[in-house]
Amino acid sequence: MKNLEATVIRDKKILDIIFITDNNFSMPTGVAIQSLFYNRDKNSVYNIHVICNSVEEYNREKLLKLQASNFNIDLVDVSETELHQKFVKENFPVSISATFKFFLPELFPNLTKALYIDGDLIIQSNLLKLYFTDISGVYAGVVKDYHALTFKGDVWKRLGVRFEAYFNSGVMLLNLEKMRNDHITEKLVEYRLNGINYYMDQDALNVVFGNSVKYLNFNYNMTMTNWRNKTIEDLAEYYALPMVDDKYDYLRNADIVHFASSDKPWVYYNTHYADVWFYYFLLSPFNETCLNRTSLDTIISSKEIKDIRIQKEHVCRTNYRLAIYPRISNSPAISVVVPVFNAEEYLEDCLSSIFNQTFGNVEVICVDDGSTDGSGKILDKWALEEARLKVIHQKNSYAGVARNNAIKMARGAYIVFIDADDVFAQNAFEAYYNSAIAADADVVVSSVYIFQQKLTEARIANNWLDPDYVPNRSVFSSDDNLPFIFNFTPGGPGGKCFKKDFIENKNLTFLSLNKSEDFYFIHLGIAEASHIAIIREPLYYIRTVHTSLEHRKDDMPLLFWEAIMLMKERLIADGIFDKVKQSFINENVNRFAYNLKTMETSDSYEKVLDKLREIYAQELGLGDYPRNYYYKQDNYEYLCKLLGIDFVSKQNEKVKYVFNKSNQSKDLEADLIRASWSYRIGRFITFIPRKIRGGIRCYKEHGISYTLGRIREKFIALFEN
Repeated sequence: MKNLEATVIRDKKILDIIFITDNNFSMPTGVAIQSLFYNRDKNSVYNIHVICNSVEEYNREKLLKLQASNFNIDLVDVSETELHQKFVKENFPVSISATFKFFLPELFPNLTKALYIDGDLIIQSNLLKLYFTDISGVYAGVVKDYHALTFKGDVWKRLGVRFEAYFNSGVMLLNLEKMRNDHITEKLVEYRLNGINYYMDQDALNVVFGNSVKYLNFNYNMTMTNWRNKTIEDLAEYYALPMVDDKYDYLRNADIVHFASSDKPWVYYNTHYADVWFYYFLLSPFNETCLNRTSLDTIISSKEIKDIRIQKEHVCRTNYRLAIYPRISNSPAISVVVPVFNAEEYLEDCLSSIFNQTFGNVEVICVDDGSTDGSGKILDKWALEEARLKVIHQKNSYAGVARNNAIKMARGAYIVFIDADDVFAQNAFEAYYNSAIAADADVVVSSVYIFQQKLTEARIANNWLDPDYVPNRSVFSSDDNLPFIFNFTPGGPGGKCFKKDFIENKNLTFLSLNKSEDFYFIHLGIAEASHIAIIREPLYYIRTVHTSLEHRKDDMPLLFWEAIMLMKERLIADGIFDKVKQSFINENVNRFAYNLKTMETSDSYEKVLDKLREIYAQELGLGDYPRNYYYKQDNYEYLCKLLGIDFVSKQNEKVKYVFNKSNQSKDLEADLIRASWSYRIGRFITFIPRKIRGGIRCYKEHGISYTLGRIREKFIALFEN
């Protein structure tokens, strides 16, 4: 065992915490440790002892990466013995490694006390209050498990004993000294070999510890089985918890949330609290792991499909898992639409992500939009090898037309879109399809990642499902979210899945513009949807490359405004504009602010600013609506300052503003000062002294000839203006 360097430091508390893992469980264990690190008390020392049963080197390295100042990682190698093999229980999901709990007093002879924690949980506090609970005189501090007490009948009747309560062994504050003194290890082994056991270790621990335990607050081991299966009233009564309106408040306030059931969050993306677990997963050194998560609705939705056949050619190429492949009347479940224009550098990554999915019942329609590089050849090559791929070659007509042409050909019940430089998560199609089926959704919206080159550097795009504007539930209608219907997700097609019948019934099409063609389709569809399903797991990776249309918007600075007006006309024609007006105006305020802040040439900037000056009152309500009408106050204030400059300029038509020609930030307050009469009069009075001083400096540095030449140039420029 590694000798930890950490010592008792004055005024610092020491916590010894033990985890047990085998190779298969190292990732969730690492996530649990990551959650503790995130919520640790930085003034305390945490000694994290990880008992490793046949953990491979690459996982050991990741566990060690969790080490930091005052957060020590101690890997303790153990091996299964013949005795451990006798503990094996067939057809039970708990690993034999769980029985190493029996031997903790001997594995850590120098510790008098330790906190044991399972790996299938997340920790949401620093654990100081739990760790320093007084457990003198008892073997452990534990949390009652009312679900296990009644699972498969009366547990005490099954075990032939009766104590005050039954506890869950996933979190135990252990009195190792008392356990050693009372030879508890031998008693646990004896009971496990000869007693009545349903669980791998838990029954033995309950029987042997007996009533020599201290019962702790449910917040220290909030098991999902109890939280999910008990009502608020039951939880409040059984665990002495306060009454709440929202059951999720119990999870949010828990110190430890324990996924003590088969629906683990690294297996199912839509189990309760999976999004919080996933957050810590992304922070952990294990975030490159391919999770291959599926939906809890898979079995249910599969039963609803009469003709399900698994076809050999749809084995996933990367991990050789058999892809889920439901067939519905020989029609694909999903049509994947890919507009392609000069994307040869990233196209193969995109195609690989499409054809290496866990869900195989798809058709893929790639539209080569007049590419002049090797994109067309790449598509044709893939089409020869992949029967599900259809390739269309057309003259350059822009992405909107390409998508519309693909939609006309699509046979799938649902349609997902992807740009040729982006990629899907491996379980994306399965997640979209199962969520759509379960919710009867017109539209499914997932979270997305943003990255540049390496997927390992991807980060979640927080605005793609903006928590300020998306309802806190998995399914809602457009009417449920009218004030924010255009604000909870951007108008890009990434991370969106649409029902084909819905597209046709609502006559949704992309605009035939070279830019801003997408939000017309996406946001109109969302505004018309009866059922919108939300997946908070990122299923789509957006690559931010400077060759994309978004980074060439200076060539077409006002196309976004054209798309806005076309969308307004459609909303009015459909009779829903008044209902969504506030959301529409707010989204357009954000679009103007974004375009003004990101234009790279002064000419494009001034064109957008001129349009803002023209329409700000009529279309954006600036100056008419109160400040709190606008959601993004920074964008609101930014546009108001610009319009303040415009107000000054109207008082004197001779004043012309020269905006910063580079990418540097524009100092709007300085521009206002320069526009004032007092500033201009002062500049006029000091004109001659400033020029004389500048001429003397130029003469000293460059000589008389250069100075006279510069004076001549200044006079010529002055008279030309």
